[in-house]
Amino acid sequence: MRKVLLAGFILLGLAGVGVGSMENNNAGTKQEQIPQSVKDEMAKAFPTLQFGTINGNPKLSEETGLYEVIVGGEVYYFSPKGYMFVGRILTADGRDLTREKLVKVQAERVKTMPLSKALKIGNGPNTVIEFTDPDCPYCRRVNTYLSSRNDLTRYIFLFPLPMHPDAPRKVAYILSAKDQAAALREAFSGKLDKKTPSLPQSPESMKQVDELVTIARTVGVRGTPNLWVNGTFVGGADIAQIASLLSGGKEVAKK
Repeated sequence: MRKVLLAGFILLGLAGVGVGSMENNNAGTKQEQIPQSVKDEMAKAFPTLQFGTINGNPKLSEETGLYEVIVGGEVYYFSPKGYMFVGRILTADGRDLTREKLVKVQAERVKTMPLSKALKIGNGPNTVIEFTDPDCPYCRRVNTYLSSRNDLTRYIFLFPLPMHPDAPRKVAYILSAKDQAAALREAFSGKLDKKTPSLPQSPESMKQVDELVTIARTVGVRGTPNLWVNGTFVGGADIAQIASLLSGGKEVAKK
């Protein structure tokens, strides 16, 4: 049997296929009992993938022959014919069912995050968990916005990406600083960009950098910025979405 990963879009002409029917624990929703033979076939065809949950959606399976699978925090679709589909499922009325599911999956990942390992800033009513890189321009944009508010409790996981060779040393500098919040502002403002080679660091801080990278990979984070704003996942520097999710609390601009 061929083992193939397909990427693309599935367009459904059925507005009735909803994300609610894709939830195992959604009250009042009838779930399809996925045959054990399908699960066995999936494990046989893709033995290296670490599957999380396998959800049934009767209407989706009927129309496409696909089963929804969660792998490393991502939504995949498996065909018993030996194919794994990676992409989006869209309805005729424009709903992105895959994205809706991802939001729910990402929200669950918050429960596995060791917040005690994060840099905590603020003590406001809104909670923001961040995976961010000091050399990522989009992360700097998000940081500028979040730093303008004083109604936040921020849990910051510094995650230097491989494409930014200077980022690990900057992260180590932040972690070893007496005033980590001030060092964070300094790094994300760009003031350290020409000082990286001379930045002080310690073996302990570099171990912490490695630990933070491991945490990010463990919870399935592969890029930055990734945020959870009051429990809802935001991928990327979507300031409008972040502001909308924070609108339940009172925003007060710092002076």
